[in-house]
Amino acid sequence: MAGGTARNMSQPDAARRRRQCVDERGWRHDSGACSRTRLERSAGTVVVRRWSIALVEASMRLGCRRNRGRAGVTLRYDRESTIVRAATHAAAVQTATEFVDPAWPARRCPILFDRVVCFDDRRTAQRAATLMRDLRTPRRTVSDDLILVSTSNRVRTLTMNLPRRLNGWTLEMMEALFAALTAAGEDDDVAAVILTGSGKYYSAGVNLSSTIGISHPRKLRNMIAEQNQSVFDGFIDFQKPILIAVNGPAIGATVTSATLCDGIIAAENATFSTPFAKLGVTPEGCSSVHLPKLVGAEAAKRILGEEGWTPTASEALEIGLVNEVTAPDELMERAQAMAESWVAEGRTRSFRAGATREELKAVNAQESQELADAFLAPPFLMGQYRFLLSRKKYAPAATFLALRLTRPAWSRLL
Repeated sequence: MAGGTARNMSQPDAARRRRQCVDERGWRHDSGACSRTRLERSAGTVVVRRWSIALVEASMRLGCRRNRGRAGVTLRYDRESTIVRAATHAAAVQTATEFVDPAWPARRCPILFDRVVCFDDRRTAQRAATLMRDLRTPRRTVSDDLILVSTSNRVRTLTMNLPRRLNGWTLEMMEALFAALTAAGEDDDVAAVILTGSGKYYSAGVNLSSTIGISHPRKLRNMIAEQNQSVFDGFIDFQKPILIAVNGPAIGATVTSATLCDGIIAAENATFSTPFAKLGVTPEGCSSVHLPKLVGAEAAKRILGEEGWTPTASEALEIGLVNEVTAPDELMERAQAMAESWVAEGRTRSFRAGATREELKAVNAQESQELADAFLAPPFLMGQYRFLLSRKKYAPAATFLALRLTRPAWSRLL
């Protein structure tokens, strides 16, 4: 048998053989090891090992997430291993078999799992079945999860649907939002779009932790600039009238992006915050040029500057930031009526305060470069450190403090 031959080979030879064993799909595997299972028992832990080329394919097909954990239950995989924690050896074997595919009989299945780790924990056993059931449930698309879509009288309504995180713009949320906008733009039955939020907030703004990762300083800077520019270009380039229905507090980029649309209608409980100065970053979303034209230089300075003024809905109406204010329970009805009137008029995409698309895109490009520099500058790093420290998030706070202290060294790589 291949397994017996492998046992007689030296360890380097066996390792070399495994590296050379690649099928037509490019997956590396050890066919000899697939025919045997080895059990190791120590300190109440059972480890079942089996190599398999199809493991990763099954994992990806079922949408398994790395390091997914619930009440002590974890399921983790990489190119060659899977770890399932359950209460007993039998439960671990059962859940791992179901993970691969519940339709495959275990006795006929040539692949199972690489590693199953079992812990003697009753609570874990009770959660194992739920975990595996969730993994087998077909996942909805990101747009279905995060953006609710409805259409009436040629008006497409997009609702940001992440209320537990205040509809913050995570990377997934932004991808879903722009996918929905693209679909609306390409649909001939849609003549206008309404964008709003679910729950108490319109949106808490961009979630930095989900959109920015650690990488080479120059690469990170370029990524920040490109990402910021693409977000606002997505609104500027949208070809159909778009109405923002602000149902609650709006923060940061969700405020400046709204000013790039055809109109804003706000509920009485809405507020508008752009805490750029407080965060130690420069204005974005064309606000350095567009906002003064829209609300006046004095009001813009109060909003964007050190004061960090947060206008209420009525104050925003007074300075010209929004077009209309209505009761919260009447917001969507009034927004629908306004959008339908645009459709009846045959209205095309336009920008407020006499702005042009070319002007806004040029401003956005310049602001994005300045913002990227600001994100790697001492004021922002220390601002994030103090903010996270105030939230008792000590580990992330320490990261920003370390970045600030070591900036003289890594800034040379910019």
